[in-house]
Amino acid sequence: LVRDSGGEFEVPISTPFGVVARLRRADEDNSSGLRIRVRGMNGKDREVDLARRNLILNGGQDIKSLLFDLGMRTFSGGEKKVVDYLKAVAPETEIVVVSRRGWHQFENPVFVAPTGEVIGEKTGTCIELEIGTQSEARGGVAGWKSSIEAVAQVSGVQHWQIAAASSFAGTIAELCKLGTCGVHFSGMTSRGKTIALKIAASAWSNPETGQGLLSLWRSTDNAFEATASASNGTVMALDEVKLADGKMVASTLFQLTSGTSKSRSNLKQTLQDRLTWTTFVLSSGEQSLKEKVLSDKGKWLPGMSVRFTDIDVTEINSHVDKPIIDKILAGIQGNFGCAGPAFVEALIKSGVHE
Repeated sequence: LVRDSGGEFEVPISTPFGVVARLRRADEDNSSGLRIRVRGMNGKDREVDLARRNLILNGGQDIKSLLFDLGMRTFSGGEKKVVDYLKAVAPETEIVVVSRRGWHQFENPVFVAPTGEVIGEKTGTCIELEIGTQSEARGGVAGWKSSIEAVAQVSGVQHWQIAAASSFAGTIAELCKLGTCGVHFSGMTSRGKTIALKIAASAWSNPETGQGLLSLWRSTDNAFEATASASNGTVMALDEVKLADGKMVASTLFQLTSGTSKSRSNLKQTLQDRLTWTTFVLSSGEQSLKEKVLSDKGKWLPGMSVRFTDIDVTEINSHVDKPIIDKILAGIQGNFGCAGPAFVEALIKSGVHE
C-alpha cells in the first residue's frame, strides 16, 4: 500500500505466495525452516521446504533464485520485500521434517519410507519427509507377493530368494544399530544377477536402474555417499562392478561400512553436515569383489570379505523359462515401493521395534 498526495493505492509486489507452516528439521539439530507455497507461471501452486538460515546467506540470493525457479514473478524489486516477509513470519502450524529415510527416534521409533510414508508416529504429531526427496510407489503388496511367490517356486535360482529376503535386512540392521554389510553375486553372464537386484530394490522403490535404489557401480565418491544415505534403513543395489575401477571399489566398500560420509567443506570453508546411513548392499558382477580389486592393483582388506560375502552363482539354474521371468519382472515393475513399508508396519504392530 503506497500513500502520496493523491491518496492511497496498491502496488503489486509479487504473484501469490504464502507460508504453509514452520518446520522443525529433526535430523539437523532441530533447526528452523519454512514450507512455502508459490503460484507458478502455469497458474498451479507448488510447495517447497527451505531452511531459515538461507534467508540471510548471500543476502537471500539463494531463496530468491529458488522462488523464481518455482515460477514466482515480482514487480519493482518486490523480491526483497518477499524475503523480508519470510524473515518475519511466524506460522502457528509446525511440521517436523526429516531429510533422511529410515528409523528416527522421537517418543518412540518412527520409520520414514522412501515414498515419504511415515510409520509409527503417534496421534497428534506431524512428521514428514522433506519435500522433493520422496520416491514413487506403484501397485500393491499383494501384486508384489505374487511375484515373490513365483520367485520362490523357481528351482535352483537361490540368489533370487536371497535377494527378496535382503530387501528387509537393512531395516533390521539400522533398528538394531548394526553396521552396513552386504552380498555380492558373481559369476558368468545370463545368471539373473541383475534380476536379483531388481527384486530387492522393488520392495522399496522403482526396480529399474537409476529410477530408485538400483544404480550402477559407475559413479563418484560423492554420488555413492548420497546413494547410501538415500538407502538408509532399506537396501542399496549396485550392478555391474566391471564398470568401476578396482581401487575405487575398495575405497567405496570401506566408506560404506563406515556409515558416514567424508568430511568436506563448502566454498565458505565451513564444514558441511555429514551424511549417515545403515543399509544392506547387494552388488553384482562377473568377478568377485576381491578379484576386481586385486585385478586393478587395489588393496583388499580381510575385513571386506566378512562384511561383503561373495556368492558365486555360475552353477545356478540358467534355463528358467522366459514366461516365468517375464511374469516376475512384470510383477515387480507394476508393484513396487509397497512391500517395505508393509514389513515395517508388521514390525511395529508386533512390538518388535521396541
